[in-house]
Amino acid sequence: MNANREMAYYIGIDMGTGSVGMAITDENYNLLKVKGQDYWFVREFETANTQIKRRMHRISKRRLRRHQVRVALIRSYFAEEILKNDPLFFIRQDNSIYYLEDKDSVLKTKDCLFADYNYHDKNYYKDYPTIFHLRQAFIKDTVKDDENHTRYARLLYLAIINMFEHRGHFLLNSVSEDINKEMVKDAGEGFTLYLQERIKEIKPVSYSDILDVLVEKNISRSEKKERIVELFGIKKSCKNGMEIIKCLCGLEANVAIMFNLDDIENKLTIVVSKDDYEDKLAEVQPLVDEESFELLNRIKQLYDYSQLQSILKGYKEKEDGEDKYLSDVRVELYEKHKADLKLLKKVYKRDLDKKGKICEGKNIQRSSKYNFMFRSGKDGTYSAYTNSLNSFCSKTIENKYRRNMKNRDRASLYDTIKKDLSGIENDDVKKILRDIETEQFLPKQITGENGVIPNQIHAKELKAILKNAEKHLPFLTEKDDSGLTVSERIISLFRYCIPYYIGPVGKDSRTGWASIKEEGQIFPWNIEQKIDVDKTSEEFITRLIKTCTYLSNEKVVPKQSLVYERYCVLNEINNIKIRGKRIDPQLKQEIFKELYIGSKCGKKVTRKNLCQYLVNKGAIEEDSEISGIDKDLNTYMSSYGKMYQIFGDKIKRDDIKEVAEEIIYYGTIYGGAKEMFKKKIEQYVSEDILDEAQMNRILGFKFKDWARLSKKFLYLEGYDKGNQNQLTTLMQALWDYNLNTMELMNSPMFTFKETLEKQKNKMEKVLCDFEYEDLDEYYFSAPVKRMVWQTIACLKEVVQIMGHNPKRIFIEMPRADEEKGEQGRKASRKNRLLSLYEEIEDERPWKKEIENAAESGRLNSKRMYLYYLQMGKDAYTGEDIDIEDLFDNSKYDIDHIYPRSLTDDNSLENNLVLVSATINQDVKKNDYPIPYDKIRGNSKVRELWRFLHEKKFMNDEKYNRLMSDVPLTQEQLAGYIARQLVETAQGTKGIADIIKSVIPDADIIYSKAKNVSDFRKRYGMLKSRLTNDFHHAKDAYLNVVVGNVYFTKFTQNPRKYIKDENDIENKKYNYNLSKMYDKDVIRNGKVAWIAQNGKKAGTIQTIKKVMDRNTPIITRQAFEQRGELYDLQPISKHKAKKENYVPIKAANEKMKDVTKYGGFTSLNPAYFVFVEYGSAKKRQRCFAVVHSYWASSIKNNEDLVTHLKDRGYENPIVIADKIKKNSLIKYNGYFLYIVGMDARKQVEFSNATSMCLNNNFIQYIQKIEKANTLIAEAKKRRPYIDESITAERNIALYNELKKKHLDSIFKNHPKGIGSVLESGEGAFVQLSLEQQIGILYSIIQFSSFKKGTFSLTLIGGPKEVGRIRISGNMPKARELKLIHYSITGMYKKEINLLD
Repeated sequence: MNANREMAYYIGIDMGTGSVGMAITDENYNLLKVKGQDYWFVREFETANTQIKRRMHRISKRRLRRHQVRVALIRSYFAEEILKNDPLFFIRQDNSIYYLEDKDSVLKTKDCLFADYNYHDKNYYKDYPTIFHLRQAFIKDTVKDDENHTRYARLLYLAIINMFEHRGHFLLNSVSEDINKEMVKDAGEGFTLYLQERIKEIKPVSYSDILDVLVEKNISRSEKKERIVELFGIKKSCKNGMEIIKCLCGLEANVAIMFNLDDIENKLTIVVSKDDYEDKLAEVQPLVDEESFELLNRIKQLYDYSQLQSILKGYKEKEDGEDKYLSDVRVELYEKHKADLKLLKKVYKRDLDKKGKICEGKNIQRSSKYNFMFRSGKDGTYSAYTNSLNSFCSKTIENKYRRNMKNRDRASLYDTIKKDLSGIENDDVKKILRDIETEQFLPKQITGENGVIPNQIHAKELKAILKNAEKHLPFLTEKDDSGLTVSERIISLFRYCIPYYIGPVGKDSRTGWASIKEEGQIFPWNIEQKIDVDKTSEEFITRLIKTCTYLSNEKVVPKQSLVYERYCVLNEINNIKIRGKRIDPQLKQEIFKELYIGSKCGKKVTRKNLCQYLVNKGAIEEDSEISGIDKDLNTYMSSYGKMYQIFGDKIKRDDIKEVAEEIIYYGTIYGGAKEMFKKKIEQYVSEDILDEAQMNRILGFKFKDWARLSKKFLYLEGYDKGNQNQLTTLMQALWDYNLNTMELMNSPMFTFKETLEKQKNKMEKVLCDFEYEDLDEYYFSAPVKRMVWQTIACLKEVVQIMGHNPKRIFIEMPRADEEKGEQGRKASRKNRLLSLYEEIEDERPWKKEIENAAESGRLNSKRMYLYYLQMGKDAYTGEDIDIEDLFDNSKYDIDHIYPRSLTDDNSLENNLVLVSATINQDVKKNDYPIPYDKIRGNSKVRELWRFLHEKKFMNDEKYNRLMSDVPLTQEQLAGYIARQLVETAQGTKGIADIIKSVIPDADIIYSKAKNVSDFRKRYGMLKSRLTNDFHHAKDAYLNVVVGNVYFTKFTQNPRKYIKDENDIENKKYNYNLSKMYDKDVIRNGKVAWIAQNGKKAGTIQTIKKVMDRNTPIITRQAFEQRGELYDLQPISKHKAKKENYVPIKAANEKMKDVTKYGGFTSLNPAYFVFVEYGSAKKRQRCFAVVHSYWASSIKNNEDLVTHLKDRGYENPIVIADKIKKNSLIKYNGYFLYIVGMDARKQVEFSNATSMCLNNNFIQYIQKIEKANTLIAEAKKRRPYIDESITAERNIALYNELKKKHLDSIFKNHPKGIGSVLESGEGAFVQLSLEQQIGILYSIIQFSSFKKGTFSLTLIGGPKEVGRIRISGNMPKARELKLIHYSITGMYKKEINLLD
């Protein structure tokens, strides 16, 4: 080994959720060598999936098991009564899934329910066309029994079992069966309050009035929208208000318009009435504030309530005043559908042209439209709507079976009918179209809307059925040891849902936490006897509540706790600035007292409220003087307002606050289990702290979610050095000062940071002892947890090889949102500008210009975007900018308002303006504040700024920076430098804390991603993610360089550096953030950077030599695939094939034939094996796959051999077992990863060979990547393409790629394209520039690690290249090796599979 075991060394780390790059250097940025190789590498791995999907699958299985237990109990109650008259009843039901030939031998008919002498299934379905007809008959007590009364019990059993299949949801947390508006009072009032606070000049409206409109069945959704808009008095110009009402009425709503989001695509829509609402909600959540997200939940509640009322009351009421049941409504739906179908057929026969042909078997002529509507399964037909073809027509008789048809929704059917009936006018057609408008035509009994029906509705019906049944079946009134009758036990089973805080209660549960008091079967009526509910709920609390981000041994507080809400509010309002200066602490305290817990107690404090308050106080004259906060304030004292309603002024007492915190705590835990919540707060009633009315009001409150901070952290103690070292807490400091949390933590005037370091739950393990399980106590998601573990594992091997710990470790800090480059920029810029120009009345076609600029890609330019943000005006003169000269650097500059040399703030929204180059260089220069005489004092300029700010083209921060006359303070300058060195993101900081704990003697230094990116740009080292994956290791290397320069220059105490080494008063600064590498950086004799000049090459020469190397080692984690065994969507018998499918029920011998009963496909591979097999005379070798479905049953080599024999391998001998997915294979000199095997036993590989190109080509490819993206987005319009991309340079790159594929390792690619590139060179030259870019992109992608298929038809090549599939027996293999690398690639083991 070349590494010196005593020398100091640095480690650079570049972390992502799918890779870790590392570089190991000396103190002069030279890569260390190990075994003669440069020691930098990339570790790649699959991004971990969150556990949600697996957990949901586990919950579904648990629900199914519990349902099966309930059904078994019901069967046991009815067994004696049923079996005495029909011994085969249950056997027939159990065999109903089989074909006749597979049924038990005792069964002789196809009947599944009734096989009496004179009563069979067809008789049953004639009497009761749907199960709801049967249920209605029991409610009315009109069931058709036989003369011996043998049928009644069986019919009752069928009705009850059906009800247990669909018990309804358990979200109401109420034992009452009344469905009224009080159920959604909180949602309704919250909805109206949101509108009143967010939309100007609307009328106060009762939520009850809104519901009256929503539940109206005889008007369309659009008409409902118009009526509610009228109720509120919302103007049509108020786009977000209109969109919110559309959403409420079940119409498609645009999320960007609803919540005034400028930075997302307008295409994101949401519809509460659709099945994909929950999926859409998950997409919206990260984009909106918490209150807006809660609005969507309230809208859903109100809409679901209206649907429930429509379901129950949408049709004629009983004339005799009796209660109405769900089955009554369902039967009415059936009858209406039947009548509607008859009417529709009548209209199609009578009113549409007769152009069809006579169907075989019936001498009836039908129109072509009739045949299409009722005899085909095409999109939007009645057959598709009912998901069934059922006709005597010869065209469909062969396909007369139910199947999953596409576009079978109601809207598709309605569209077809409206199109067919257009132009026809008569009473029948008018009735059809009227019903379609109100969505009442051809209603179905079973729809997705049934999900809104609560358990109470079904339970009410079950009780009525059993009450009547008890008159006919005496056994229903018999009691057992529990003291309950059979009817009472059935109702109890039906009504009970095991509380979530009890969890799994099975004996062998690996995930359960229930504290079992007594063995035996658990029923709803004995659960408290069998389970210690209090202990179980306490264990649930322990598991539920996560630990603090900063103090990993402390539990977090509820998100709606009083202390956390106070913390959030103070942390937000401490950022408020008035005319560029932080708000005075005393004024901040008055705002909190008089607004947050005063006039707006419990309500959202808006920016408008705040500004009006400050104007009234005389603190400001206009809104624009306020900055430091987002578009609106995001936090408020919601829980304080609720508790004030309960306790009044007593809430200010500490003892009452403590009670309130306990109530919120239990409300957060048991919010979905009202009985348990009630049990917990009844103690306060018994102690006379609450009365019954107050308790009931509290039960109506909703508390949810947990913070990420603990109470101990919120009350973290520290000394206030500016106040005679007085001891204070973090919460008290937030109150006393105008600093936010991170500023307090990092301020040298307080000791909070030191206290935190002492209190942290220090890990006592050293690096070599650290195990994966040690990460369990950290608050990491699954993807981050895997990333951290891979990083730790890499560090282990590095330290082991080096023989001692590193001196410094440099970790990349992720970019802030505004720094993330081009991704999403086009859409967000375009959308924002179009929205802004909506309010501008001007003859100039601004919108068209913006659309064109976005389509061409020119809007991605900062200059072009600023041009439109400033309405084509120069920000420092107010004069028009000639768009033709926009990109002329001699005429216009992009200026930094806060000088870039001091702040490095490149924010377009906050700090950049487009200005005249002359006035920028001669007047503004590098100064701040902006000079008054020729710029800030110019009335034309001030009027422009005012207008842009008023019209929202300019935000508050930029406006205040332009207008301010206050120089940057020492604190501000130190803060900007600190942001280059201090990490505030909790995720990155948590990872760094772990590394620090296991390598305590190393300095952990953050390297900002933006600074590394700027370094790359400055020195022509832009990375291409497409070419290869070396950039992860190279980023890690640059993290060392850039991070060390900043660390050495500014030290760990930027505030001390600013104070001691700069003269702020005379504007003499010892640094320039925009020119960090123009001067030497040396501290205490340690050289971090030598600047390049005419006499010396400087440090950059070393950096460039290293960056030009293509030597990083890439390893990929190989793994045995677990989880989902196959695609969970079953495939019908019509498509299933024996060789590629597994049975739906593997344990059931009768259902093993997938061509009869269907099966599952897309089996996931667990691992591969390499085997030799065949007869003694003809042996051959091949790869074979072991799917996850069978992997668990293979325990040893004997099991594996048996499995291979079962799969058709004769006399198999295993040469290499458990070859994991992503294992490295060397095939005829080429490196591949094995990833899968298809049904034809072809092995699927992915590329594992990196393309090596020099830096000039890499820089050019980076431009090709951008251009290809623009071309793909531009559609028909020609995009703007970088002028440096030329046909000549494209041909040069093409020739280089051709050479690589003909002469380098790529000539060994099993699906090589070298000959295609050679023969296609002439065709490539003739292509347009855009086509050349597309071909080059495809060739590079083919040569990279990216998966996918590409076309080379433009140069005479194949239509599809990129997929690497080779026959499993490897017929052309001259070399076949399985290669195992250690995690950093320094240790290697090869297995020759052909030896």
